[in-house]
Amino acid sequence: MYIYYCWECHFIYFNQDDILEHFRGAHYDECLRICPVCLEQFDSIGELLLHQKTAAHSGCNLCGETFPYFSSHVAHYLDVHCRVIRRPDDIRYMCFECFEEFLNLRSVQDHLSLQHGAMWFTLLL
Repeated sequence: MYIYYCWECHFIYFNQDDILEHFRGAHYDECLRICPVCLEQFDSIGELLLHQKTAAHSGCNLCGETFPYFSSHVAHYLDVHCRVIRRPDDIRYMCFECFEEFLNLRSVQDHLSLQHGAMWFTLLL
């Protein structure tokens, strides 16, 4: 079983379709205005597009890899850091704050509490 965590409102979903539906309904407009590279949020899509044309994003804020073009930086981010599941046999949980992967629920709960200050409740699986 996989767990999907909404980093915006801290809801937990056990089905990928459910969390995608949640994002489309609750956070779609917000996500459209966030730079996928530096995670800065803008008041309008126009401001985001201007930022993307002018910002000097030299390195990935998650792994440090550098890129000559904004588009290659975005492609890297989407390809490397936005995958929810890479190998289902090995990876069961992912922190949506920093994308670190865990093998069990307790580990991701501890990580979220210690690294991101998330408050947790007990889940009965």
